[in-house]
Amino acid sequence: MGAKVPFQQYLILILLVLGGIVILNLCMPPTSYPPLFGGGVQSELHQADLVQPARLEFTALRRPVATLPKNWVSHNEIAIQALFQCMQNVNCGQNQTKIVLLQYHPFIDEIQETHEGGEVIWARSTVRALERLGYTFIYSPNNDRAIQLYHIFRGLITAIFTEESDVNGCYKDPKCIQSVKNPSGIPLWKLFAWNWWTGAVGPLKNKWTMNPEDYQLEGKGFRPNNYLGYSVEPACSARPFVPHSERKRQAYVLAKEMSYFVPKQTAWASDFYDDAHKAADVEFVSGVRGQPTPDFPSRLTNLGYMTPSDFYDHLSHSLVLVGVGSPLTQVPLYLLILQI
Repeated sequence: MGAKVPFQQYLILILLVLGGIVILNLCMPPTSYPPLFGGGVQSELHQADLVQPARLEFTALRRPVATLPKNWVSHNEIAIQALFQCMQNVNCGQNQTKIVLLQYHPFIDEIQETHEGGEVIWARSTVRALERLGYTFIYSPNNDRAIQLYHIFRGLITAIFTEESDVNGCYKDPKCIQSVKNPSGIPLWKLFAWNWWTGAVGPLKNKWTMNPEDYQLEGKGFRPNNYLGYSVEPACSARPFVPHSERKRQAYVLAKEMSYFVPKQTAWASDFYDDAHKAADVEFVSGVRGQPTPDFPSRLTNLGYMTPSDFYDHLSHSLVLVGVGSPLTQVPLYLLILQI
């Protein structure tokens, strides 16, 4: 009968075996060692190694693009998702990672088709240019939304096309404009004020004021603002040309306010229309808002406010367009040139 092994030696042997297993477990790659003790016990050191960063995935739109309403909210959803996906897949198109915020209100009127006028046509032409150049453009209805978007996209936003009042409002708001105390604010040089007329607006004035016309060509000392033109060709080419032989003996008088006919402001005296009618047998029509005033020419038929379709119809059936001196420029001037 052999000698008995002391209890202390059994204990030392067990501790050595367990220590060896633990050391082996620590030295093996976390994906190669088998579960131990039936419960898959792992070292906390290796547990951290097993945590892999999840690949960022962007889900599909809530609804198919064709079913989304035509408004600025839906456009933003589509544009932002397209931007995120191209950045994730590293396949963005030219200029796609350059964002322009559209905060000039005629941009929203344009996409929602709630209004039609010179400013909206200017906005539409700009949107089409941005699309052709591949820029991502996002709509913002006010400064608060612009600040939120700028906090998200920051350096990707290259310009903000906005109202004069919004430029001045942001400049005076310490929570909006970038400064030493507000480094995450919007840089002043990214704010461009859109102005249909000639004045230089906003704190940075001329080069940060956008005009639809190159007013300097008038030679009247107008300020050298930034000229960003527009095109009416798409709207005009979508309408059939009316041959001159099918047109009425009609002249369209371009005026939308009764104040344009005040004697000291209008280009023609009231008897001009009477004399022209007798000499050329031509009728005069116009679309002027409001009730006729004593200065309104009796020979001029006022059609009142018209829809864009009716306006273009009367314009295309006229032989000539007559200006009254105000305003300085209007979109119908170019529409008529394309219809002649």
